[in-house]
Amino acid sequence: TVAPGGSSTIQIGAQNATASAQTVGVSIAAADGSGLTASSPSSTISVPANGRATLPVTISADPSAPLGYSYLTATLTMSGGATQTVKVAVLVAPPGSLLAATNNAGISNDNNVEEANFDNGGASYSAQALAAQGWTPGATQTVDGVAFTWPQSTPGWPDNVVAQGQNITVNAASGTQTLAFLGSATNGPSEGVVTEHYSDGSSAQYWLGFSDWTLNGGSSQPSYGNQQPISLSYRNCSYCSPTQQSVATYVFEAAVPVDPNKTLTSVTLPDGASTGALHVFSIGTSTSALNSPVASSASPSTAAAGTQVTINGSGFGSSQGSGYVEFSDNGSNWGGSGETPLQIDSWSDSAVTFTVPATVSPGSPASVTVITGSGAMSDSPAMEITPTSNPADYYDSAGTSPDNNQACANFDGVGYSTSATALASDGFTPGATVTADGLTFKWTSGQPCSPDNILAAGQTMLVNGPAGANTLGLLENSTDGGTSGTITINYTDGTSSTATITSSDWAGGPGATETAAATMPYRNSISGSSQQLTVYVYATTVPVDSSRTVASITFPNVSNTTSGGATAMHIWAVALGTK
Repeated sequence: TVAPGGSSTIQIGAQNATASAQTVGVSIAAADGSGLTASSPSSTISVPANGRATLPVTISADPSAPLGYSYLTATLTMSGGATQTVKVAVLVAPPGSLLAATNNAGISNDNNVEEANFDNGGASYSAQALAAQGWTPGATQTVDGVAFTWPQSTPGWPDNVVAQGQNITVNAASGTQTLAFLGSATNGPSEGVVTEHYSDGSSAQYWLGFSDWTLNGGSSQPSYGNQQPISLSYRNCSYCSPTQQSVATYVFEAAVPVDPNKTLTSVTLPDGASTGALHVFSIGTSTSALNSPVASSASPSTAAAGTQVTINGSGFGSSQGSGYVEFSDNGSNWGGSGETPLQIDSWSDSAVTFTVPATVSPGSPASVTVITGSGAMSDSPAMEITPTSNPADYYDSAGTSPDNNQACANFDGVGYSTSATALASDGFTPGATVTADGLTFKWTSGQPCSPDNILAAGQTMLVNGPAGANTLGLLENSTDGGTSGTITINYTDGTSSTATITSSDWAGGPGATETAAATMPYRNSISGSSQQLTVYVYATTVPVDSSRTVASITFPNVSNTTSGGATAMHIWAVALGTK
């Protein structure tokens, strides 16, 4: 990636499989009109016998170089005259821009549907269908008062950002009141927390939610108050016949408020999503207020069960009438139609006060949404439920069953669970002390048939560990595929560090960063008959700064559900120690 007017250095290398030194000639050409040039300190690479060598190449972009992807072609000429070519993909994009963060190719040509894979299953948006509505690379259109620029990427190249905590620069005008997004979810609907950053160092957090890009094959309605500015009659599909699949396909618009008295400088996208993936195609701002009730903040922003919380904003209506507050926490919902009732304590046009339910999950990111008496829906400020240090408070998945009652647990969402009997033969009984990967863990205290593990969904948990600890350990596994995500270690001095946790499928065997803490020769089934399949609980560790004291950890944000076989990361136990 090269910024307009900037440069970046790559290495071009050669490996010599002969017993004689060789010289390789190098010439590099840029595509016409790309605005790119390449230079190197030499036009040859001297490669020793049975060795390898590299040549640094500096790629520069003119200040006026067109944004987007292009190729450089390196031609390598061997001593005997034979040639090889290497194509180098180059992205010209401003640092911090959404274009620089693109990581998914979601748009394909109708005659080359395999060049993109939006949903990781072979389907993508049609470039031709988008173009018919004016959505071409670099085009700008106004949606609900916000100007959006479509990604400057040709079909087959990355054109959207799968939200993984990227920080995106926002060039917002003075008095900006709205921050809006064009995007959709795959395997949605899905949501995650976005963080607005202001020039004075302050920040605000809101939930960004997108509906599934096909509304689940037409079986669902739009979620989160999404608008539907792009509606296509088909999508491209590499596994379908014909390859244009007749299913309504959408790109949605979602918006959150901005404090007009501050200067918005950037936004951090959600670090993962509640389920599936959130895809962002474009970000825009407006000095106009949202065309809906505005929930600007929740106070206090961290609250325990039973606490009164006030939602501040405007446009809620002078009285409640048939209005309500929908409160959501870690996959559970209160207040809406058919949901558990939520206690409303007071209601005015600018403030609504409610009481946090008694059954919330500690340390989890929660959302509050005001629905007025006329049915208008506000945005959703983020708040956190006060964390605790007791892992049992976080258990939200029943993962074990006794062999004589196999139907009482559904660990993976499709009917299988870990045998408590087989675990016990390995010494893993509720509350037992076990050793794995050099650390001592207290195995889950949850009883078979009851919640006994944590679905990693961005919860924060207090950790009581010894001073000087240099290692954090987890007993974990994943269901319906492997998972990975960022874990955050929060220290008592207010600083934090991060690490990547990679968790293997429970039937896949330990990965490179894992050891098998427990191995079971079979798993249980809701059918009542065990399946002869080896399954595991893994141990993995990440480093901790031993000069500081750990206060809490924030789990990766993978998924808060296994429903329907959704891929999820499960945490069974946590330990701090020294290795």
